[in-house]
Amino acid sequence: RHQQHQRQQRWVRWALRSALHSERLLPLLCTCAMAMGDETGEVRQYGDAALYGVCILTTLYSFYFVVDLRLIPAVRVLCERLHIPDDVAGATVLGAALNAPELFTAAISSLVLKDEVGVGVVMGSWNFNILLITGFSSLLARKRLRSRQLKVEWTFLQRDVYFYIVSVILIVVVCHDGLVTWQESISMTLFYVAYVVVCALSGVLARWLCPGSHKARVRKDLTLSFDEGGHLDFNATLRSIPDASPALEDALMGQEEPSPAMGEDAVAPNSGSGISTPLLASYPAEVSARLALSRSAEGRLQRSHSSIHPGHRIAIDARLVEAALDDECEIPLATDALQRAEEVELEAEAEEYHAKHLLAWPGAGASWWEKLAFVVNIPFNAFAMTIPWNEKIYAVTAVVATVWLALISYILSAASSRFGRALLIPDEVIGLTLDAVGTSMPNLLAAVMASKQGKVETAICQAFGSNTFDALVAFGLVQGLRCCANGLRPVVINAKGVARDGVVDVAIVVAYVALLWASRMRLTRTFGYLNLIAYCAWLGTRLTVLY
Repeated sequence: RHQQHQRQQRWVRWALRSALHSERLLPLLCTCAMAMGDETGEVRQYGDAALYGVCILTTLYSFYFVVDLRLIPAVRVLCERLHIPDDVAGATVLGAALNAPELFTAAISSLVLKDEVGVGVVMGSWNFNILLITGFSSLLARKRLRSRQLKVEWTFLQRDVYFYIVSVILIVVVCHDGLVTWQESISMTLFYVAYVVVCALSGVLARWLCPGSHKARVRKDLTLSFDEGGHLDFNATLRSIPDASPALEDALMGQEEPSPAMGEDAVAPNSGSGISTPLLASYPAEVSARLALSRSAEGRLQRSHSSIHPGHRIAIDARLVEAALDDECEIPLATDALQRAEEVELEAEAEEYHAKHLLAWPGAGASWWEKLAFVVNIPFNAFAMTIPWNEKIYAVTAVVATVWLALISYILSAASSRFGRALLIPDEVIGLTLDAVGTSMPNLLAAVMASKQGKVETAICQAFGSNTFDALVAFGLVQGLRCCANGLRPVVINAKGVARDGVVDVAIVVAYVALLWASRMRLTRTFGYLNLIAYCAWLGTRLTVLY
């Protein structure tokens, strides 16, 4: 029995050796092993991509808490204290603050990591800023305001358009040979300083070069006063406008009945105040009830310069009422202008309350969806609490928020690069898509927030001002620092396709201005959709060229 067992073991060993050396089985085993290895590597590859994708989405969502809840309120207080007009605030203050992360990222990449600078990547986000910001701002703002309340003042927008076009031409001229000297870098930086000076002197230059009436550049409060019955007190409201424009005075004192073709959301006039006017008509009971039942009535909306006053008064932006008068329209008066301006103010109050009470549990009347959203947002709210917010320390808030934007942008850039490598996506495609979206997401959030409040100059001028800052400072100044680190010798950059991109960018701006003129300088829905379509066409063309 023992010998029989030994013979069986010898037969088994012989069979295994024969199978392993077989010309048929061995390739099969190798193929199976390679397939298992490829499958494991593929699973790991997609797992990495999913992880980096979650990281990208998290950083993009974090931009909202930093920009909307901290940076924008701080910039608003800064502009109010220094009396900075809306167009100048968008072109300079917001343009520099929101693009500071790009300046930080460019400096780290060029001076510390020694990465090769590609001008195409720098120019990739410019059309995003102009086309997508305008498109989304138009569509989202039109849900709340009429197009006549979203009219852009060309007198001041043309300043930003001209400087942006010259900046693109400078980039093409400086980078066409693939070298940047310190003299060229200083010239670009000084040109941005000149841009800031022109923005500061825009009011004087406009009165000299473009005499005539212009849209008010700073907010003018119009206080709506309501009596105990919830009806508008016309006399008290009229007295709250010390420097009303002739157009606004005519609109307020008009005696014409509004046309029934105004639509369902138009406010019907009421003779309860004793005077019939199209714009200052007494609100129906449901509108006054909404005022009484708003969160301000519960004492939850508190701010040092609250627009909700005792005695049923609310201060709105008079410019939104002035814009309701348009003699060129078939229906010259928008009778629901006050209602829409009131809604804008109430939502702004709600946003400010939320910014100050990020960790407050939703009230008893909140839906289950609001409570679920609060639970999901707890980590982000706690993160936003690391940025101190008080109107007395608005400068500290702005600086800390800008630093956080720089860190988030750097994390987003690193995650986007690794996401592309995990899925074998070329770096140029990642730069035109994820990097462009990431670096411009703060600009988009700020522009949408401003346009929804009727501050269209802030939104549109910020788009052009950000591009100008990006070209002349985030690129030009950083290349000057590289020249200094290189002993004032020229530095090499990747200028492939810069001339083609420059021509396309200028052509896009010319077409953009033509469409804006065709829309009578208004952010209409049609204009918004055309901007989105134009960006998709441009991006599709660029990706087609790359592939």
